[in-house]
Amino acid sequence: MTSHVLSIETRALAVGQWANLVMAVAGVSAAMLSRSDALLVDGLYSGVNFVSALIAARVARAVRRPADSRYPFGYDAYESLYVSFRALVLIGILVFALFASGEKILTYLSGGVVPALILGPILLYTVAMVVICGGLAWQFDRAWRRSGRCSDLLRTESRAAVVDGVLSAGAGAALLLTPLLIGTPRPRGWCRSPTP
Repeated sequence: MTSHVLSIETRALAVGQWANLVMAVAGVSAAMLSRSDALLVDGLYSGVNFVSALIAARVARAVRRPADSRYPFGYDAYESLYVSFRALVLIGILVFALFASGEKILTYLSGGVVPALILGPILLYTVAMVVICGGLAWQFDRAWRRSGRCSDLLRTESRAAVVDGVLSAGAGAALLLTPLLIGTPRPRGWCRSPTP
């Protein structure tokens, strides 16, 4: 990689790193204000992205090293390891979200009480996250193109920003539509009704 490409990559990753920290703090705050576990998961995902950005900056520096006796083909393998790490983290977050949501659904279906959501913070959070993630995806994609489309880190970060935005939008839309469920009957056989 040339120094110009590395400079583009470093600047783009720095912007992404701090944007993810802002999103993590916003997600945890919105979760506390709205009583939503889904926003907590979304905020934690952004926190993981922040930590990943710190790792990505180190990987970008490591890749610059010339080949040596330990790595005769260069340090580019670190980039592949980083991309694999990001994919595994995404799978882990999705599995965690699945179990957290499933627990709430089972509580509701078994007649338990699920705390009511406060929708105002959810709407603000959702709009802000979609705008920030869209901006990050555009910025990373632009940097990737300017780098000659040779940085796997920038390409991965661009895709991660799109996924993060879609997850935030989906979670927000689902939560904002929950008032439509008020007054709907529970499925038969799932309710605990008092025996006569």
